[in-house]
Amino acid sequence: MGLNKRLIGAGATASGALTPSENFKVVTYTGNGGTQAITGVGFQPDFVWCKTRSTSSDHNVTDSTRGVQKGLNPNTNAAEGNQAPNGVTVFGTDGFTVVDNSGGGASVNGNGITYVSWCWKAGEGTTSSNTDGSITSTVQTNTDAGFSIIQYTGTGSAATIGHGLGVAPDIIFSKRTSSSADWVVGVNDWTKYLELNGNPGFRTASSVWNNTAPTSTVFSVAGSGGSNGNGATNIAYAFKSIDGFSKIGSYTGNGNANGPIQETGFEPAFIMVKRTNTISNWVIYDNKRNTTNPRFSYLLANENSAETGTAGDAAPQLDFLSNGFQPSGTEGYVNANGDNYIYMAFAADPDTEAPTLASSFGIKAYTGTRTPQSITGLGFQPNLLWIKQLGDTNPHGLWDSIRGAGPYLSSATTDGQLGNAGDLMGSFDTDGFSVNSNYLTYTAHDN
Repeated sequence: MGLNKRLIGAGATASGALTPSENFKVVTYTGNGGTQAITGVGFQPDFVWCKTRSTSSDHNVTDSTRGVQKGLNPNTNAAEGNQAPNGVTVFGTDGFTVVDNSGGGASVNGNGITYVSWCWKAGEGTTSSNTDGSITSTVQTNTDAGFSIIQYTGTGSAATIGHGLGVAPDIIFSKRTSSSADWVVGVNDWTKYLELNGNPGFRTASSVWNNTAPTSTVFSVAGSGGSNGNGATNIAYAFKSIDGFSKIGSYTGNGNANGPIQETGFEPAFIMVKRTNTISNWVIYDNKRNTTNPRFSYLLANENSAETGTAGDAAPQLDFLSNGFQPSGTEGYVNANGDNYIYMAFAADPDTEAPTLASSFGIKAYTGTRTPQSITGLGFQPNLLWIKQLGDTNPHGLWDSIRGAGPYLSSATTDGQLGNAGDLMGSFDTDGFSVNSNYLTYTAHDN
């Protein structure tokens, strides 16, 4: 975990049973203009979403249910494309293989082009027939991670579709694959829908989800429209929030540099945000393109544009926290005052060593020598020192590793920063600290 802003009380994965990186992973790579195996995913991905970073190009989604080289573009309403001989050609045990000799269109491996890929695990390519709904579907599920891929053929009549999750999904992305049609997204209010390939807010239309929220076994589609045309083939990706791994949620922006903190229960690896009450793009951030806060590099799911955003500029930014995230600024993509947002977040692995009292905080009493001395035995290098002489009325002194060992603050006065290098404090050491003071008896509180 990088040096990030944290929330008090944050912890590791709630159940400890699900390792995030074994079910979701962000990878980055540079294309070579030919064939390239992208490894380091850590599992066989079943849903691979690739996007160019350094140049504009359509997003490319491939899944192991529809099969290799069958691409869909989240930013367009185009039908499924047969990308042979290019595209994602293999779903491997530790990643996937890409072939691209041009770098154009829905580019996945253009020479010298930089890419990001977001990878989800479903059933490692194993599908089953699901008869829970009035239409028989083909499903591939990862119930532990709350993810399901559903394929079905529409009837043109109101119907239900089995999704295989065993719990009601929080969000569904659905796309007709046999011909052009908008991507439709169901979340929160199932009398409405969002367009993944567009920027409008919620649209009201009973022709999508039949005004019916999903159940633990099925989701509903109306008698016409993009998700149930007669004889049309469709693919749907359904997600359910899982403690410690994923969170589909919503918030209201405050238009403030300190945006509303969203507690997810984990440090995110990936976040996608969409404003729902008015026109706004789908904005994607992750922990590989920016490894520390603020996360300013973003891609737009509904556009083919290259990666944008610069640290400190007016662009939409997020801080990834150890227990959630925080938008900042007034930019409408993530934090306009009073506007409504939905988000989808997936977890990074928690720290391999969770913070403990012994390595996070200590109290040390010592006696001054009137000469420089090292105070040891803390078991860690402190970043904040609060020192008070016990036998006299000298004020408290506070030192920290950001300002260095010389300057200090006094909690007992309204003075600004005091002291210079070499005064009082000597250094922050691996097992404590050194002092140069001639005071006699102190107690020190260390963090």
